[in-house]
Amino acid sequence: MYKFYESGIKNQNLSLKDKFFNISFAYVLFVILMAAIGVGMLYSAANGNWEPWALKHLMRFGLGFIIMIVLAMVDLRYFMRYAYVFYFATLLMLVYVEAMGFVGMGA
Repeated sequence: MYKFYESGIKNQNLSLKDKFFNISFAYVLFVILMAAIGVGMLYSAANGNWEPWALKHLMRFGLGFIIMIVLAMVDLRYFMRYAYVFYFATLLMLVYVEAMGFVGMGA
């Protein structure tokens, strides 16, 4: 199952199919299970109605799940190359919120 990772750094040119099948499906199943429990709880909280919470949660999970699978197939070295850029951009956004943000309605 993980034959490509067992070969080490030598095999760096994997196809999309190989990258997809090297995703840990146990973790993917766990994430889907947790989202399903969340959808069930929101459905129950709305008295058996998909609106206002359960359907929105399901759509957001679907979009996030697709993004998660795509990012799982991106080479880790790409993220390492731009890690400092992401880090400093996040710090700048935090400073911006502290300087320009406002408190409203107790938040």
